[in-house]
Amino acid sequence: MKICFIGSGGHGNLSLCKLAIMSGHDVRLITSAQGVSEIEGLKVHTLKTHYLSIINFFYQYIQIKDILIKMKPDLVHINYLTKWSYMIYLVGFRPYVLSTLGSDVLHRNDNLISNYLFKKALQNSAVVINNGSDLNPHLIAFGINESKIVNAYLFGADTNKFYKFKNESRANKKNTKNNYVMTLSQFREPYGLETFIYSVPFVLKKFPKLNFLIISRSGPAEEKIKKLILQLNISQNVTILTDVPNEDIPKYLNDAEACILPCKKCGGVPAVIFEALACGCPVIASDTGSYSEIITHKYNGLLFTPGDYIDLAQNTCNLLSDVSLREKIVFYSQETSKIKGTIEHSVSSLNEVYLKVKS
Repeated sequence: MKICFIGSGGHGNLSLCKLAIMSGHDVRLITSAQGVSEIEGLKVHTLKTHYLSIINFFYQYIQIKDILIKMKPDLVHINYLTKWSYMIYLVGFRPYVLSTLGSDVLHRNDNLISNYLFKKALQNSAVVINNGSDLNPHLIAFGINESKIVNAYLFGADTNKFYKFKNESRANKKNTKNNYVMTLSQFREPYGLETFIYSVPFVLKKFPKLNFLIISRSGPAEEKIKKLILQLNISQNVTILTDVPNEDIPKYLNDAEACILPCKKCGGVPAVIFEALACGCPVIASDTGSYSEIITHKYNGLLFTPGDYIDLAQNTCNLLSDVSLREKIVFYSQETSKIKGTIEHSVSSLNEVYLKVKS
């Protein structure tokens, strides 16, 4: 099939393009992004932009319609529900597939016109791929027929990159100043970095040499988090990195004592869960959204009450102090990854959706 993606040239969109290419499809990308990374088998159509935003929408609308008429794709896929989702609705091309990551459904702040177009885009899609079943009620509330919703994890771990580097168990490592727990949460709500930071002093009482690493892109709450770190007098134990390339993440996950996901209210399953599991890095996640679809408490990870930093601190200390628990979690983390969360699973799931749309 000829599959056309429309949207950004970011990591998430390009990852889906790669999945479609791995399935043997002829894949195209229409984007306004400049300098998109070259991917073998991907043809990129770059849109021209107008400096006036109100004109730019219609300017790109005309370009997209013209490209699609000439391209004649079998279907269009739009990942992450932004303006591109209702752009394709207005262009009139059918069939199209939408995929949601969670925050694009739960945390919308549309005006009346945008909200109307967003609903229309969902209702007229052939399929909406949902990255976690907890989002289903929210999608149905927008008026979409439940039969159109497909639950699939499209961001499985590439086990050629994400795997356990070392054979020795983390449970046998001594707690030294070089040991750390980490999070890849974003510097904005509701991703829970405050919960992570507030837990630090309580963990340090039992493990005073432990370090805490935040790997994230800069965001609106970054300065607030930095001030909180100073107020709690924990700056010597907390490191923030905002420029870590994606290819370096496996090393950090392999060296970490745990990966903490403190989101207060999230929908869907983030890629980092499967990436951490594949590396054998114990996951401590808030019991919210679809996290508990993947993580079973004290089996392949730990769950804590969302926003409860005391509960998070207790779970962190339990993991660090209980050798048998850590060994069990490390083992079943990798087993879970093999069963549910590899890139091969994602390729299969995406291809099944495309075949369903065209059948």
